[in-house]
Amino acid sequence: CHYWEESSDIRVDAGQVVNYSQFNTYYPGDKVNYNGIVYTCLNENGYKFDDVRIPGKWDGAGLGWTSRG
Repeated sequence: CHYWEESSDIRVDAGQVVNYSQFNTYYPGDKVNYNGIVYTCLNENGYKFDDVRIPGKWDGAGLGWTSRG
C-alpha cells in the first residue's frame, strides 16, 4: 500500500506547504513539505491511526511505524 507520492504539480511551492509532522494525521489529497519536497497523501495515515508513514523515496510507500504488536 502506498501512502505518499511526490507531487507533480509545478504550481505548488514547497515553501507554502505545511511541513510534515509525525504527530499529525493525514488524509488522501493532503500535501506536506518533507525535506523541501512536496508529497501528496494517498492513504490515511498518522498519529490518530497509530500508523505513522514518513514520506520518502525508499520504496515509494515511505517508512512507517506502528505501536501495534
